[in-house]
Amino acid sequence: MDKHNGKARTITIKLNQDGQPKHKGEGVKEQAATKENEVEDQFDWILPSGEEEVDWEKELAEREKVKKKNNKSSKSLAKKKKSSFKQMKYQLNPSMFFTILFAVVVGTGFGLVMLNVLDKGETAEGGAASSQVGASGEGIVGSETAELPALDTFIVQGGVFTTKDSAEGIAASYKEKGIPTFIHENQEQYTLIIGVAATSEAAKAMSAQLEGQGAEVFAKEYMIDGAKVEGLTAEEKKILELSPQVYRLLTSEASAEQINTYSSTLNEMNQGLNHEDLIALKDKMLTALKAHNGEDAQQAVLNFLQSYTVIVQT
Repeated sequence: MDKHNGKARTITIKLNQDGQPKHKGEGVKEQAATKENEVEDQFDWILPSGEEEVDWEKELAEREKVKKKNNKSSKSLAKKKKSSFKQMKYQLNPSMFFTILFAVVVGTGFGLVMLNVLDKGETAEGGAASSQVGASGEGIVGSETAELPALDTFIVQGGVFTTKDSAEGIAASYKEKGIPTFIHENQEQYTLIIGVAATSEAAKAMSAQLEGQGAEVFAKEYMIDGAKVEGLTAEEKKILELSPQVYRLLTSEASAEQINTYSSTLNEMNQGLNHEDLIALKDKMLTALKAHNGEDAQQAVLNFLQSYTVIVQT
């Protein structure tokens, strides 16, 4: 590139001037137009001097530095955003905290209520469960409590079933044969009892007789759990406390005098009976005492025993 006094030179370029070829006949006409537009058809091109040449290596190095700086800034910003996100992620929202706390309190309260309900059904002091009999229409509840011991006896068993329907089906077929029946529910099992006795020998003798009538039998010792029964009047308490004594009398060789004594005592208890279950229990005891040693004695005793277990297991 040429230099002139160390400065950039200006080159003037003219378009469509004398140095260019023209067609014949156009010279005169175009001459005037050329002169009028001469100023418009030219422009100056300023060439840079040699001292102003660009150092491309330096320029590229500078651009590389800027690029690295920008990358570092971007990474730093991304790291800050990630850190902020983690802080937000693990920061406990107040409303969420109170929601969790409320759920824990409600769950704990519900658990305590259920525990209290289950406690009421558990065995009380002396191994007896707490029970309360159903009231009659008057709705009077007494303040007395009767503590009933477990009742040990010997039975003739006609079968043990997992469903009540199965037990009732067999019981119905036995009744048609004149065999007494009582279904006792205990621990999700249904025991079909077709005879009761005071001793193992008496139960076995009864088994042989019932087997002759077409029953499938098994003699064994049996226990009915005791209970603590609350909400009784004084008369109701006496009836419940007499029940185990009357049962033992009915399954043994009782004298007529003993039968009459208990019958008279029960007949005198007419006041203060407010619970339907206890009224039914008294009536079935009297019926069993009256039928003692009779043809229907076993069924009467089983009916009385069934009424008693209803109150104990309520």
